[in-house]
Amino acid sequence: MPEASADVKQEAEVPSMPEPAAVPEPELAVREREQADAEKTLRARLAEEEAARLQQQAEAARRQEEEAARQRALAREEAARREEAERRTLEDERRKTEEASRLAALALQQQQEEARRRESEEAARRAMELEEKQRAELQRLQAERMQREAMELQARKLAEAAEAARQQALARERERQSEELAARRRAEVEAANVPRREPELVLGDSPAPGARSNALPRDVGGGLASRALEQARRADTLRNDAPALRQPESATDQPRRRSILGGKDVDVGVMMYVDGWRLKIERNGSIMYPRAAAELAHRDPVVTVAVRSDGSVENVVIHQSSGRPELDEAVYRIVRMNARYSAFPPELARRFDVIEIRRVWNFDERLRIMEEVR
Repeated sequence: MPEASADVKQEAEVPSMPEPAAVPEPELAVREREQADAEKTLRARLAEEEAARLQQQAEAARRQEEEAARQRALAREEAARREEAERRTLEDERRKTEEASRLAALALQQQQEEARRRESEEAARRAMELEEKQRAELQRLQAERMQREAMELQARKLAEAAEAARQQALARERERQSEELAARRRAEVEAANVPRREPELVLGDSPAPGARSNALPRDVGGGLASRALEQARRADTLRNDAPALRQPESATDQPRRRSILGGKDVDVGVMMYVDGWRLKIERNGSIMYPRAAAELAHRDPVVTVAVRSDGSVENVVIHQSSGRPELDEAVYRIVRMNARYSAFPPELARRFDVIEIRRVWNFDERLRIMEEVR
């Protein structure tokens, strides 16, 4: 196609020759010339058409090149847009990841702060509960102490009243004995002072044979008088030694030990002392034994605590073990830590040196001292 364009240009550049002067030609020459003109016209037209076609092809190629360039530009733009989109997507993902990390860190920090706040609140709540429990325990201890003091005061009053009643009874008994002794003395003195009727004898005379004599022997009157004087001395001794009547005549007759096995003892003073001892053990012992061991399977131990009159502990005997060494050890520890106990009231100390208290120790939510069921 470029070669054809070059031929067309060469033909165009050929200089035109001056035409010869018109000479009459024969008819054949005219035809040949016309034919040559026609061929020349045809070749020119074909050349024009070829040039137009080549121009169209060049234009089409140019347009294709432009279209290809435009497509390449569009492709580059599309690639650039995709790269930008991917970059933005990556940037967005990075920002989202950073935001998620920041939010997670913030949430973790908030959780930690919330946990610390809950821990502090829980610690404060436990401290308040502990303080409330301590306050309640203190109030309970104060109330129990006041109750124990009231019971001890009542026990002392009852003991004093019982002692006063016993003293009155002893006084009445002494008065009765004194009256009986005085009556016997008067009777013996009167019997000793009965006038003896002796027979009237004349000096030198002798009693008539067979006569009955009303005279008493001399030794009889002397014996009655001596017995009356002895009884009087005994009455004076009883009056002078009246306080000694509070004790038995022989120390061996007094039961110096008293065993408390149940709750039906009729001795009011002993039972009131045992109740005061029980209250002290239950009040102070409830916080002195291992709760973990008490929650395990165990038996209620049967324990005898021997308390002396001064409140000291003579011994502790576990008749039936709990099955848990920790609880058995807690029994000894509770008895030892709560000693010394209240001394015996005077009326009780005059009768007993030791009181043996046999009870069942129940370790549950709190320590209870119970009577043994037989």
